[in-house]
Amino acid sequence: EDDSRCFCSQHVCLGRHTTNAPSCIWLCASSLVMVDPDAPSPSDPNLREYLHWLVTDIPGTTGASFGQEVMCYESPRPTMGIHRFVLVLFQQLGRQTVYAPGWRQNFNTRDFAELYNLGPPVAAVYFNCQREAGSGGRRM
Repeated sequence: EDDSRCFCSQHVCLGRHTTNAPSCIWLCASSLVMVDPDAPSPSDPNLREYLHWLVTDIPGTTGASFGQEVMCYESPRPTMGIHRFVLVLFQQLGRQTVYAPGWRQNFNTRDFAELYNLGPPVAAVYFNCQREAGSGGRRM
């Protein structure tokens, strides 16, 4: 069975290629948000949404690595249960200064978009991730 998916135009073997930030390309200036709405656990997500990555001013026809990394990428490391990891892409009206939140927990993507006048998302995708029992690793 092929355990891989296409993720931001790249072939990804699930569970093996999510440690580093993905390489993504869009055609307009954009902001990218990656959150875990199930932190710290799906049964008690009191840290919802946990911010894993925030990149703004991503120039058109380039990748996220050319944008302003407001919050550096933190790879998924769920401690219990199956977590959803959500990537949301917003089109920007132009370049703008975005300030880093004071903390990663309790981030609100909707409030962020409203604060910076980003409008509705132009794209979104999610994947599930859980810790592998007894190994300390994670399974995607």
